[in-house]
Amino acid sequence: MGDEEKMNVIELDSDGLPKILPAYDDAIFKAMLTHADALPARVDILTAFLNRNVKSATVKNVELPSKDTQVKQEKFDVNCAIDDGSQIAVEMQANSMAGDNAANRHVNIRNRSVYGLCDLHSSQPGRGIAYASFVRSYQITICGYSIFEGTHDLVETFTLRNRRGKELTDAITAMFMDLSMSPSIIKKSVADMIAAEMWAVFLAGANKPAYQKIIQDITSKREGIAVANEILEAISQNAEERARYHSRKMWAQDREHDLAIARNEGHKEGVQELAELIQKGYSVNEALDIISKK
Repeated sequence: MGDEEKMNVIELDSDGLPKILPAYDDAIFKAMLTHADALPARVDILTAFLNRNVKSATVKNVELPSKDTQVKQEKFDVNCAIDDGSQIAVEMQANSMAGDNAANRHVNIRNRSVYGLCDLHSSQPGRGIAYASFVRSYQITICGYSIFEGTHDLVETFTLRNRRGKELTDAITAMFMDLSMSPSIIKKSVADMIAAEMWAVFLAGANKPAYQKIIQDITSKREGIAVANEILEAISQNAEERARYHSRKMWAQDREHDLAIARNEGHKEGVQELAELIQKGYSVNEALDIISKK
């Protein structure tokens, strides 16, 4: 087993579930940051992203998913209002979205984040309010993988600017954190880490034994992460939360199986249809064009 594989080893219980549930699971992430005791954690993670001292962070969508372990597809973003009135949506995207890859520059997650940001900003009441009174809106997407090619920062921040970098407005801001950079971050001493790096290490490695020593050092220096870690441990010991986590994993596995079967069946039907059109005298390109327009 290589060093990278060792870093990602997860300790499992007798049922095959992680002993500590992953903070990078979207539902666990929301449960952790919307917990009744999570205010210090919310304030701290937003302080790390905004690079300023956030004093309060009130959750606007506090409702958690149904306790029914069969319910799927809930909205797992954490929607907050902070002390200056700004509204912030934070979401976890551990795995690459369907159809995304390096070749298309992960267009789906980028566009979904922009859509969410615009939706959040336009949710403000427009009638009877001066546009200058609108509050700022932030969409923060924490990814378990890199959506940017080449060298990039742990947190990439985007506002509306022209080609020369002149800002139109800072009313809307999209931010992306790349948790896949965590293995390189933990080579640094905690004393040399900035707040965002500490959060990245915690979110990526809280359920991995190889990260525990450095996370202990981090929690001793950063109260917000210490609170998040305590909540995560409590969630991980809750039988109901563990059942819901298992249910989501099984649903995702079943969905992947169904999609694989559908792709295989579609491939067989496509080959058969292509052969029939060629037999009727169409060229391969003509036949493919006919099939693509259906």
